[in-house]
Amino acid sequence: MHSLESLQLPVTSPVTLIGEMEHFDPTRSATLVRLTAYEKAGFKKVDPSRVSYLQPDFRDPAEIDLSSGPQPLPLTLMLRRIGLEAEDFVRGAEILHNVKALYKMYAAEFRSADMHQVYESLKAYPAPTDHIPLKAPTAR
Repeated sequence: MHSLESLQLPVTSPVTLIGEMEHFDPTRSATLVRLTAYEKAGFKKVDPSRVSYLQPDFRDPAEIDLSSGPQPLPLTLMLRRIGLEAEDFVRGAEILHNVKALYKMYAAEFRSADMHQVYESLKAYPAPTDHIPLKAPTAR
């Protein structure tokens, strides 16, 4: 609540915790352990068949320049929507809003050229009114 107040937002403002996780792979036990931890913490997975989330390339800019350019990492979005944990869908507008907030945070540290590809990926996101399924993180 104090964080919301410090931002001069109502204490009733929606709060969403966001995680970025590798896609489920039954052959990787470490991934299953992490996904199970997210599930126990009340997170749900945004259906990756509907939202192709890309994390920006975290490599050093010099390394990016020596390679074939930025190589964003495809990940799965995990959400915990405080007070809405029982819901099994999220609207496209909310997903887009949250991902733009993540990208804005990353853009403060990364070069704009290295962010271009992830911003372009937003064009393929679902329509604002679409219902995007939320699943248990360990669901396939």
